[in-house]
Amino acid sequence: MCAPLLRLTLAISLVAFTSGCHPFSGKPSEPAPQPGRVITAEEIADSHVADAWEVLRWTGQFRMREDRNGTPLDIKIRRGKSSILLTDADTPVIVIDDMRVTDLIELRAVDAGSIAAIEILDSNASTTRFGTNAGAGAIVITTKSGRRSRG
Repeated sequence: MCAPLLRLTLAISLVAFTSGCHPFSGKPSEPAPQPGRVITAEEIADSHVADAWEVLRWTGQFRMREDRNGTPLDIKIRRGKSSILLTDADTPVIVIDDMRVTDLIELRAVDAGSIAAIEILDSNASTTRFGTNAGAGAIVITTKSGRRSRG
């Protein structure tokens, strides 16, 4: 009676162990982010998108979720799984014209034609610039009017 139970336990353990394993093909399943990349106004104009949210989607560097009405829910940097699981550990800091943005709906309010540049910073550059809460990187959006106001 113990032998069937032992076989069942071993079978379940084997299935649980092998389901988490997969052969490594040598290629990442998602495109790697291009830290330090600056997306210019010309690139944005060529992309034919409507707003900053769509520009970020167009880059392919972020995992983005929205509700059924198109309202942004979250944005995550496309990078490998972290060995440390922290809440929002893969959520980049978003800055528009030197103002930190926490409500993603603000990205929908920034017209693509008004963007001068978008700079995508890696974790090192963003931590240096914005502090330890920017470990997942940063998205720095400069609008044409924001650039003029700085001189």
